[in-house]
Amino acid sequence: MSLVNRSLAKLLSIFLPWQDPLPTPPSRRIKRHRSHSGESDEPSDPTQNVIGRRRPTLETINADVLRLITLELKGKAALCQLSACSRALRVLVAPVLFYSCRVSNVKDPPDFVRSFARELTIESNSEHDIPPGFFKRLLEDLRSLTGITFNVSHHIHLTILELCLKCPRIRSLSFGPETDFTLMQPYAEQLSAISTQLSAFSCERSFWLEVDIRPRHSRRYKPPRDLRTVFPGEAACLSALLPTMSDTVSRLSCPMQTSPILAMAELSWPRLRHLAIDGRYLSQAQADSLPVLLSSLTQLATLSVQIRREKDIGRAPTLGIRDPPSTSLSGLRSLTIAYPDPNDDIFLIDTSLLTHLSLRDCPRYYHELCRTSSMVGHWWASPLPLSAAETMHILRRMDMPLLSRLELVYIADTICADDELLSYVASTYTEISELELHRYRVDREEEVEYAHIVRLLTPMRALRSVRLNLDFHDDHGAYCDDHEDRDAWFEIFKNQRGPEIVDILQDCPYLEYVALLYHGYSSATWAEFHPLRCAEPRFVLEYDDMHEDSEPIPIPWYTPRYTRRRRSPLPQSQHDAQPGPSS
Repeated sequence: MSLVNRSLAKLLSIFLPWQDPLPTPPSRRIKRHRSHSGESDEPSDPTQNVIGRRRPTLETINADVLRLITLELKGKAALCQLSACSRALRVLVAPVLFYSCRVSNVKDPPDFVRSFARELTIESNSEHDIPPGFFKRLLEDLRSLTGITFNVSHHIHLTILELCLKCPRIRSLSFGPETDFTLMQPYAEQLSAISTQLSAFSCERSFWLEVDIRPRHSRRYKPPRDLRTVFPGEAACLSALLPTMSDTVSRLSCPMQTSPILAMAELSWPRLRHLAIDGRYLSQAQADSLPVLLSSLTQLATLSVQIRREKDIGRAPTLGIRDPPSTSLSGLRSLTIAYPDPNDDIFLIDTSLLTHLSLRDCPRYYHELCRTSSMVGHWWASPLPLSAAETMHILRRMDMPLLSRLELVYIADTICADDELLSYVASTYTEISELELHRYRVDREEEVEYAHIVRLLTPMRALRSVRLNLDFHDDHGAYCDDHEDRDAWFEIFKNQRGPEIVDILQDCPYLEYVALLYHGYSSATWAEFHPLRCAEPRFVLEYDDMHEDSEPIPIPWYTPRYTRRRRSPLPQSQHDAQPGPSS
């Protein structure tokens, strides 16, 4: 029996436990007679028991139970293996496996997946626009489609956008980080007249678009893009689109620099439950407009504010500081704020229902620590993270009895400056199951007492996953081009530092893994260390959406592990597979 079949059998035994029926009383026992041919009257179907009830089979599994089984499998690769076991499984798994599909370079999706596709991602790296006729045919063929994502590096045709907005089946619309709205500016009034039924809208911008990346040994120099030429068209498009969906949208993600924040504050958003604002502030006046919008929203369940800022903009207000304090956002379930003001009124709202809190940085502060690198020029302004005392001040202002997920980013002035903070977290939030800590040092020569820090977390008995970025003194940090230093640190990281930390926390009865931040070539990622009692491998290092902590650099910036004279690469460590210059 294959591994997938054994896993499936185990899951079936959990979700559909089989118990043999109790023996019938002697007075009611059914006699079994043999026929003249000597054969028994016993049922011929081995899956049927003595009282006529059939054992559960793949065809009789409840749809909800099947979904639980598929959710246990990580990634599409596992789903493909499961669907390859039998035709019956393929039919059952197909709706989940082909729930989302991708179309690249104007190619039609396979006929088999068209009836299952609910979400469509259109990818195109060419300079030509997507033909409106091709897109219209896609909408006609994918009759179950409800969501569309444009992950393209060119302009979006007006006809395509109109088709999306006018199609009643399309409830979700997303634009990737390089989508260009420059050509949409003259048609803003035309877009504002369209009535939409969107319940989810997202417009993202890549962190690396405005960063000057100068690889030392690569011809693939990618100059920073001046997005000030793109902002007017994007602002005109969003100013026309966002007000049209105010009555229907429940999930909204928009960039701060081009969204009509003050105009949105004048509208009613009765169904909006999830709001995420990223991008960057263009001016201090724009930063002051955010509290106006947030004060008008009373039904939010999730709020995420991760906005970059220029050097002259400090910690921008979220709700601001008022007298009396604003309580408009009371009832939040999830709150994420980058570089918050410890005295902001956002920390005085009713947080009795809050289950997730993230006090973080944006962009990550470890980018700032290596800003002397000649490979990366202009950076966004990265203020110092909250101090341990400021973080403690925020937590003491909030009452969070249901908190189960917590992320803290702070900087420690001295070795033991955060002992009180960690002790307070461990003793107050005993039901936390997911913890993520980013601890930085003021003194760059300080040796991190990581074992002492981890021991302060041992009273948290409900922990299932722990992510730690402890800014180790012997860590090479981000964008290190010295392969010898990287190999030396990886040996310590994998065989000594990680196992030692997970052994300290292994007495937590529900602990599944401890993840330490590792600075790979393309991005920082979370390397998992599993306790001995777990069946998984003790060490897992992956570069995917589930593990990467920050957006990968779009081009190779490091010196490859081979010379120009040799065609085959030199031996390289397993932790950093490097693509060649042409990949």
